[in-house]
Amino acid sequence: MKTLTVKPLLFALGIAISVAIQADEFSDEYQSYQSASEAGDYASAVSHGLKAYELAATKYGKEDLQYAAVGLNLAAAMGQDQSQGFRGHWDEAHAIAQSSLASFEKHYGNNAIELIDALSITADVSRNNKEARNLYRRALAIAEKAKNPQLLALTQMTAFERLTGTEFYDREVLAYIRDAQQYFSANLPENATARVKANYLLANAELGNKQYSKAEPLFLDVIKQYESLNFSHPYALAARTRLIEIYEHQGEEDKATEQCQAVGKMRPWNDNQEQVPLLQIAPKFPVSVARRGKSGWVNISFTIAENGKVRDPKIIDSSGVKAIEEASLLALKDWRYAPKFVDGKPVAAESTVRLDFELAK
Repeated sequence: MKTLTVKPLLFALGIAISVAIQADEFSDEYQSYQSASEAGDYASAVSHGLKAYELAATKYGKEDLQYAAVGLNLAAAMGQDQSQGFRGHWDEAHAIAQSSLASFEKHYGNNAIELIDALSITADVSRNNKEARNLYRRALAIAEKAKNPQLLALTQMTAFERLTGTEFYDREVLAYIRDAQQYFSANLPENATARVKANYLLANAELGNKQYSKAEPLFLDVIKQYESLNFSHPYALAARTRLIEIYEHQGEEDKATEQCQAVGKMRPWNDNQEQVPLLQIAPKFPVSVARRGKSGWVNISFTIAENGKVRDPKIIDSSGVKAIEEASLLALKDWRYAPKFVDGKPVAAESTVRLDFELAK
């Protein structure tokens, strides 16, 4: 009998969830699930995971811990799969995760360290934010009692990710990522995945609180680590975009331009699609138009200069409301884009954008 140690897709909290498998149909499906999840093909992972979960019920029995472990990994994959739309599998994933959590509680008790991944996965696929908060509070209490600071920091980071943007985001939740980042900075190498991720998450939180001086060095460190590893990462791209916002706010246009051009080098230009701004200032809805209950739209052509700024904006077409046209042109002057690169150098390029002005219903 061969034993595979399987870590949930959404988490790496150091709690091994092992599935003992023999060469049979279940083994084939489970290994296909693993391969798909490692490749980031979560739609295939879910497909194979569902079959493995069904076969595990026959192979081990629904009361067996192995069945629960397969269920937790399946629930994690469902949480990652976007093929059905955001939260497409969450109701089914939540039911599976709850069942698996109950099995872990029955086997280990209610306060065992082995529950942390199960609690975290169940929280992350729950539509109920209050339930998610309470599950994470349980996980954090267990991690703290275990006197395992790295496990606590990892749990704090995942709790912060889940609760950010919910009605339960408060100073307590913000403290999770601050404490986690402090621990990782003191105890992990600069390029450790957990440390870089914590830096990125805390930088975003500080930016949201307009603490630009705190956010900037964290974003710069994220960029530095991925540059040293010599590969691009979504965090590095996002960090550069956030820095553009910081530098524009601080009036440091040259630094903003440097980041715009760096993004341009990282991201291929497509002449056949509308370019996405790195910094977008929302146009102000003209009060005179709103009072009349009107809406409108405008199409604008413009040049994206070598420094990423908008140049020579022109109205191509519109709904005919002059105030909306003026508001659109005014907003565009502060937008920033990634410039087009040709032979390694930034060049001016044409683009268009459509802006819609609609009254809230």
